[in-house]
Amino acid sequence: GCVIKKVQVTMDTNSVKQIVSFLNSLNIPYVIHAGFGLHLRGFSSEMDDIDVKVYHDDLDFIYEKAKNYFKGTSIKKVSGGSGNFGSYIFDRIEIETKTPIDICTRTGALKGNLGEFEFPFSLEIFENVEVFDFKGILIPVVSIESLFLYYLILDRGENDHKNDRDKIVEILNSKHFEEKSFYKLLNHHLQKDLAVNLYRSFLNC
Repeated sequence: GCVIKKVQVTMDTNSVKQIVSFLNSLNIPYVIHAGFGLHLRGFSSEMDDIDVKVYHDDLDFIYEKAKNYFKGTSIKKVSGGSGNFGSYIFDRIEIETKTPIDICTRTGALKGNLGEFEFPFSLEIFENVEVFDFKGILIPVVSIESLFLYYLILDRGENDHKNDRDKIVEILNSKHFEEKSFYKLLNHHLQKDLAVNLYRSFLNC
């Protein structure tokens, strides 16, 4: 079986309350993904920010709403090419709450010789969620297969202090990951073969 390492909870509760309250006020589907999403699912992960994905095509609309809601807090829209650990290929909103918040609509990464990879973006992804209770705050979290794909593509190493391969192994060993659901997530995706080949090559390591 899989031994799940204990994660020190350093997430600022008020930051979580603020972003959930803001997103709920918009009445637009959203999910928590990346490190905090993985933590809420009981896995080892970094807790240095709150990554949010919103089902909306107009990031400027979200940005204007956020500026009004988070008055007195530094907030900026950041262009796609400025990310660390595998460059972002889409713009995002950064909110400097005690635990920083990143809001994206579409998401993707530029990863070495693989080129650009856009993560799946459909209403189904925002409907296929589980809701977790974090200190009394109800939070929709993206599927474990979506989280797996995120770490599979980024594949950041120890030098980046991310150790994505540890996360990949932990997810695969957890028995929560379903290969059938992973393939379904990639249905009709233009880069399905790339993702599937990465997955299969990882299984064969």
